[in-house]
Amino acid sequence: MLQRIKFKIHALRLRLKSRPNTKFVHGLSLVLRERLNIKYGKIKTVMPPVLKFALTFSVIVVMLGSGIGVYADQSASVTETHPLYQIKRNIEGVREILAVTPQKKAEIKIKTAAIRLKEAETLEKKNQVAERALRDAENNLTEAAKITGKLETKNRARLIKKIEKLDNSRADRIEKLIEKKDKNLTKAIKRSIGDEILLDEKNLDIESVDEASVRENQINNHVRLVKKMMDAEDED
Repeated sequence: MLQRIKFKIHALRLRLKSRPNTKFVHGLSLVLRERLNIKYGKIKTVMPPVLKFALTFSVIVVMLGSGIGVYADQSASVTETHPLYQIKRNIEGVREILAVTPQKKAEIKIKTAAIRLKEAETLEKKNQVAERALRDAENNLTEAAKITGKLETKNRARLIKKIEKLDNSRADRIEKLIEKKDKNLTKAIKRSIGDEILLDEKNLDIESVDEASVRENQINNHVRLVKKMMDAEDED
């Protein structure tokens, strides 16, 4: 109860500090209203794609100029269990859209994967598994490898090395969770590992040597984690 009260006080302070303007509130209301209409089958608001993007973009810009937006974007404590998490992801999405070159897109995906791993570390300290963050980190690194493998730049080798290093960190973090041998975490750990990397035919659609190197590293990490999980279950 005390923690909930502290959170409400903290959230109130953030709202008072940010003081979102009327354009922000109106724009966010329109976007949320359309999403609810789609979800619950009500009359859908007709909005041209260009206008929708411009509206969403303007909302995100205002978010970044507010205390709430800055906090959500920069704080590792805003994880998938936090009420501001979707704002954080929306800001990242706009940032990725604005990346004008393939190299910038790859760099942003790599940076985003690193952020997801920070979130996983935050939840791990609370004895929780950041399922979404760990899986999204792997997906971001896979997409970054596909983009990076096609680059004609001296930075390509550096980016591939960073991708593999982050994926190793992701696997190491999951391995630490497995070593806790906590039955309450087991299902979440299994979901964070998944089997898509081995079963999805898209993973065979490799377009460069660098991408193949990353995929091989990911598969090796996957096999290592599955073996670790099996060994832990046998010990029980």
